[in-house]
Amino acid sequence: MMKLITPYVILILFASVLADVFDDIQFEEDKNKSPETVPFDEFVVVLSEENFTDYTRKHDYVLVEFYAPWCAYCKQLAPQYAQAAKTLSDSESPIKLAKVDATDAISLAEEYEIGGYPTLKYFRNGIPIDYSGERSSDGLVQWVNKKMGPPATDLKDVSSAKAFVEQDVVAIIGYFEDQSSDDAKIFLEVAASTGEFSFGITSDPNVFKEFNANSGDIFMYKKFDDGTVQFKGELNVDNLNEFLDVESVPLLADFSEARYSDGRHYCLLVFLNKSRTGTAKVEEVARSAAKQFKGKITFSTVDINVKDNDFILEFSKVNKKETPTIRIIRIESEREVSTFKLEASTITAGAIKKFVNDFLDDKLQKYRLRQKLPKGWDKGDVYTLVADNFDSVVSDASKDVLVEFCSPTSTHCIEMNQEYEEVGRHFKGTSDVIIARLDVTANELDNVNVKTLPTFHLYRKGDNKVIEYGGPRRVKEIARFVTSGGKVGATVEKPDDDDDENEASMRDEL
Repeated sequence: MMKLITPYVILILFASVLADVFDDIQFEEDKNKSPETVPFDEFVVVLSEENFTDYTRKHDYVLVEFYAPWCAYCKQLAPQYAQAAKTLSDSESPIKLAKVDATDAISLAEEYEIGGYPTLKYFRNGIPIDYSGERSSDGLVQWVNKKMGPPATDLKDVSSAKAFVEQDVVAIIGYFEDQSSDDAKIFLEVAASTGEFSFGITSDPNVFKEFNANSGDIFMYKKFDDGTVQFKGELNVDNLNEFLDVESVPLLADFSEARYSDGRHYCLLVFLNKSRTGTAKVEEVARSAAKQFKGKITFSTVDINVKDNDFILEFSKVNKKETPTIRIIRIESEREVSTFKLEASTITAGAIKKFVNDFLDDKLQKYRLRQKLPKGWDKGDVYTLVADNFDSVVSDASKDVLVEFCSPTSTHCIEMNQEYEEVGRHFKGTSDVIIARLDVTANELDNVNVKTLPTFHLYRKGDNKVIEYGGPRRVKEIARFVTSGGKVGATVEKPDDDDDENEASMRDEL
């Protein structure tokens, strides 16, 4: 799944509502009934809209994978997930691993806000939290076993508290002389509602003294940035969750390890070639600027040498040759992403701060890819169009202009090159016909909707009507399409339901 740029969610805020006495009794009666027969795929329970709620209520601990049958990442996870389910089953664990096809169970996907695949949610007594562990069989088993225990580890002495702080990158300890107090209950409620962090709780005075804490204090211990941070302010669920949200995110993290805060659909990316000297200085400058925007926007680095980062380079419109460079990407919708580029000759903390402030104040123009107009662009059999000359060429009402929208890396476009050059030669010397092509990966245009590659548009002589070609990709048929003014071979309009399939095809081509 592309990680449209869908961003990582680290906290889900929700309110727990206690069931009344009747519901409690009814729930216990339901659990004591004969178990419902559910289908299995190996050792993984297969859920649907019909049995999902009943199953996650009847079983105290259920990890659910929301998947799509066509998703490559889901297929990659499948054997690890099945092995984890087998391990738990062999050990007679009460923890169940289940999966649901989110493309079929649409109402469930909407209810649990599934924005990408696979998404894993852990249901404890019917209440969901996000899965945050490793996606390996061992990692899955370790994580769910840990979550089966109490929401916070009881730290009874100094040695156990020190070991607790050292075991994870982020650890939170609540210091409460009375663990049944209202404040302690709020702390434990938050601990139970998030799967992201390790929570500890202590009433031991020796631990208080060792960690310089007073009763009622809550501290986050992290292996980056400030190291130790204390929660301050009015203690309630929302405020404590906000504290965790802000303070658990490093000022500058590697993109592969970064976490992005829920509710913000944008982030700043620093693209670097980490094999070169001097990148540490750029990182330090970015980290310095990030302090001012803590809790407002996440800063991450992207190493262009890491193959898995290629998609984010394309997503952010970055050429490896221009690094170091900085972008802000913003998710507008499931199908639209906006990119903003730091236009500064030198990357400084001041330049970054102004860039981010202008973005937050909505003062920046979206960055659009534009190639330079090459010399001799109109001298060959096929003209070369770029963003700067596109409108002037296709709007010439005295000519029929056929444009191939293509990508230099697309297999289908490469296979079409020779045929299209033949089309250009066919119309060579025809004064009222232009055959042209435009690289969509290097030029962004307004009001041009291209779903597959290559796509051919005829800008018809006289009225400039845009007609898409839908016939065979052969010289004779394409030439007839042009000479007929788009009457022969035009694409038949398809229902909107085909949009997802077409867009997936284009993403594959790109």
